[in-house]
Amino acid sequence: MTKVKKYIFISMTIGLLLLAAVGCNFNTIKGNKPIGNKTQDPSTTTDPDQDPTPEPTAEPTPEPTARPTAEPTWDELVKGSAVYARVNKDLKVYSYASTASAVLGNIEAGSTVLLIGQSSKLSMASIRYNGEKGYVSYDGLSIPEDPPTNTNRLSREQLEEYANEVGEFESDTEYFLWTDIDRQLTYIYKGKTKDWSLKYVWDCATGLNMSPTTRGNYKIQERGNWFYTERLNSGFYWWTRFNGGYLYHSYSYTRDGELYDDALGKRSSAGCVRLDTNHAKWIYDNIPQGTGVWVN
Repeated sequence: MTKVKKYIFISMTIGLLLLAAVGCNFNTIKGNKPIGNKTQDPSTTTDPDQDPTPEPTAEPTPEPTARPTAEPTWDELVKGSAVYARVNKDLKVYSYASTASAVLGNIEAGSTVLLIGQSSKLSMASIRYNGEKGYVSYDGLSIPEDPPTNTNRLSREQLEEYANEVGEFESDTEYFLWTDIDRQLTYIYKGKTKDWSLKYVWDCATGLNMSPTTRGNYKIQERGNWFYTERLNSGFYWWTRFNGGYLYHSYSYTRDGELYDDALGKRSSAGCVRLDTNHAKWIYDNIPQGTGVWVN
């Protein structure tokens, strides 16, 4: 082999070796980043044997819950309505509604008495003190103002439950009457003890605190179609007695039969239970003598 040929041969051999070397490292050129196998940041590399870190979750906000409202008791639903008066000066207690009657005793100023009602004499009040009944002069008493009417009516279910399970109303007839002074309503029941059904609910007007309607259990007595009283300068139709001078009766009328007072739904009478004239007539026509009555 001549020197020229030998030189060409050696040059070609060296060129082939260089080309092979360059080809082997082609994939690592350009920042040592192999094509198709992207290098990950070591700090973000996940170990396949390590549990993944759960994403943080916010604690659920509990729903606000209202405190359960306690059911009202029967004592809260069916309230007494007694009227108590404060004695402003020393008073004599009389056996009758007259200062000419016998003196039963004395009541000192600052005492409290239960006001039962207005007597036949407008200046004298019927009271109970230390368990004894008597009469005193109104001018020595401080009587509270008439309270507003309770407008929260009881449902039919409540009224029948009370009559049958709580009050256990009794009557000598198939009817029973309950006058609710707190709500200024009169309820008419039909049935028998522990099996009363509510028949009617009527607005009424009971006595002012100055002249309260008598409270307690009574029975229906006699009745009449008209009564006029000079003491009050008014009269009424279709009256039905339940306790002495205390009656269920119509609106008030003048002597000539003109309407005088038809207020219902608030304390406004002289002591009787005033009703719509048609309702008073219904009691007159339908409620037998001996029917039970409760006024509270």
